[in-house]
Amino acid sequence: MKITYVMTHHPRTAQTFITAEILGLRARGFTVDTIAMNSPDASQIRTAWDRQEQNSTLYLKNIDPRDIAYAVALIAAHPRAARAVSTMAHRSAAPERRAAMLRRIHFAEAVVVWAETVRSGSKHLHAHFGQTPSTIAWLAAELGRRTGVGARSWSFTVHGPSEVLDRHESCIPEKLSSADMVFAVCEYTRGAILRWSPDHSATVRIQRCGLPKEFLAAASEQVATLPVRKPNHVVAIGRLVEAKGFGVLIKSIGAARDAGTVITASIIGEGPERSSLESLIRELDLGAQVSILGERDSAGVIDALLSSTAYVHPSFDEGLPISIMEAMALRVPVVATAVGGVPELVVHDHTGILVAPRDVESLVAALIRICDPSHESCAAREEMVEAAVVRVKEFHGAGPLLDELAACFGALLEDEDVARR
Repeated sequence: MKITYVMTHHPRTAQTFITAEILGLRARGFTVDTIAMNSPDASQIRTAWDRQEQNSTLYLKNIDPRDIAYAVALIAAHPRAARAVSTMAHRSAAPERRAAMLRRIHFAEAVVVWAETVRSGSKHLHAHFGQTPSTIAWLAAELGRRTGVGARSWSFTVHGPSEVLDRHESCIPEKLSSADMVFAVCEYTRGAILRWSPDHSATVRIQRCGLPKEFLAAASEQVATLPVRKPNHVVAIGRLVEAKGFGVLIKSIGAARDAGTVITASIIGEGPERSSLESLIRELDLGAQVSILGERDSAGVIDALLSSTAYVHPSFDEGLPISIMEAMALRVPVVATAVGGVPELVVHDHTGILVAPRDVESLVAALIRICDPSHESCAAREEMVEAAVVRVKEFHGAGPLLDELAACFGALLEDEDVARR
C-alpha cells in the first residue's frame, strides 16, 4: 500500500507529529513517499534517519531538471485535463495579480507531484496543513482523476483554525468537495472547517495527534529518576510568531518581577518574531530571566521540560498543541490560554490552569500560583499532574490513533482499487 505525503518541510524538528505519523504508517505496512515544498537547512539534519529522509524526499523548490522534463512530457499528453485543472486553480485564487500568480505556481507544483505518483505507483495523496500543501495535493489528485493515471484519491489534515480562515488562501470549500477525507486534530478545528460547508460533516473526522509509546516510555523512565526542577522556572514552546503570544509571556515575567516574584523562562522555537521578542526582553531588562533557545530536538525538549516548574502556552489561536501533551506526559504542570482546542485537553483546575488570551494580569496570577512553594499549592499541583497524565494517555496515545489512521487510509485505498477495476 503506497501513499505520498505532501508537506511544507521534511524532515523538520518542530514537526515531530508528522514524523511520528510517517513512521507509524510504515510500521503498519504502508510505503510512504515524501514530497516537501522546502528543503531542510543543515540544522534540521540531526540523525541518520533525517539524512535518509532528506535523500529520498522530492523538494518542489529544488527540483531536478529531469523531474521537470518528465512532468512536462507527461502533462503534454493530457492537454484537456491540464486545461481543466489549470482553470480550476485559477478560479480558486483571489482576484489580486499576486494571488493568481501563486496559484499558477501551485498548479505547476501539482503537475510535478502528480507525475511523481504516476512514476512511483502511489495511489493516495495526503497533505498536512490546510493551505499550500493541501492545495497542491488537491490539484494533483484532480489531474489523476481526469487523466486516469497517478493518485486519484486524496486527504489532508488541518491542525489549527488559522489554516482555514482565508477562503481564497485555503480554498476550503473546493477542497471539501474534492477530498475523500479531511482530518481535524480537535473538535474546535473541525468546527472551523465545517463553517465553510456544513454539508460535508461526514467527510471531516477527528484525528488527534498522539505521543508515540516510545516517548511515553522515555517520559516515565526519566520522570522516575526524580529530576531536579529549577524553582520558579517555566518553559514555552512554539514558532516565534505573534499568534503564539510570547510577547505576553515576556511582559508577564516583567510584571511578576515588579510584583515581587522572580520567575525565569526559556522559550524554545524559531521564527520571524525572534528579533522583536529579543528587543522586548532588552526593553524590560529581562535578559537575566528570559532566554530564547531556538529549536530543540525531542531529547532537548524533554530535558527542558523536566527541569521546569511549569509549561506555559500563551497562544492567541491554536488547534491542539503537541507541546502541551508532551508536558502533561512528563508530569509538568500546564498553564495555557483558553483558545481553540486547548480546553479539550486542559480542563481548568483539573488537568491544568487556563487563562484568557492577551491578559497579562491573569497570566501573572497563574504563574505566581503555579510557582507557589506552599504545601497546599504543591498538593494541588500534584493532583492536576496526575489527572493530566491520565487524560493525555487516554486521548493521545499514538498507537490507537495510528491504527485508526491506517484503517482509514486502507479503506480509501481499497475503494480506489475497486474504482479502478
